Amino acid sequence: MLERQYKQVPGVADDSGFGGTVMQYQVLLDPAKLYAYHVTVPTVIQQLSVNNSNAGGGFYEQGQQFDYVTGVGLVRDTSDIANILVGSQNGVPTRIGDIGQVEIGNAPRLGEFGSTRRTTRWKASS
Repeated sequence: MLERQYKQVPGVADDSGFGGTVMQYQVLLDPAKLYAYHVTVPTVIQQLSVNNSNAGGGFYEQGQQFDYVTGVGLVRDTSDIANILVGSQNGVPTRIGDIGQVEIGNAPRLGEFGSTRRTTRWKASS
């Protein structure tokens, strides 16, 4: 609906939207819990990355047949993410679920407006 309206504005050439309803897993961190558990945001990012990365392992040859070996990330749902270890205190493991919530959400909506004069990039607020 908005597309038709702003395409009628003199000087507006085109628009395109990115994001929107693209599903993604989101980790909503609680700053107070991060502080209480002595966990940093870079540590969380690193642990999320290494616990769900895909890796090539080469191939295995047997006669005329080749089998490729790969490591596939194991995260399948929000509970898998919530159980990723990010640290420990006095021998007690700290998991993502201890310092925040894991939800399924949408990618932030991004867009671009084209004009006969210039292009403006914007980020829609939630």
